[in-house]
Amino acid sequence: MTMESKMKIMICGIKIKLARGELLEDILKSYVKLTDEEKDYIKGKLTGGGKNEKQL
Repeated sequence: MTMESKMKIMICGIKIKLARGELLEDILKSYVKLTDEEKDYIKGKLTGGGKNEKQL
């Protein structure tokens, strides 16, 4: 599975948690193996992009 595919799956799961009322920062803290760059990428995808839109 490619990194892009893994990120898409992870983002879908995070969206579900957000819909349940969890905070994004708390959700990302629970993913201890994510790098700061990956967390920034996810934040960018969920908030509409900006500088975080670069390809992983």
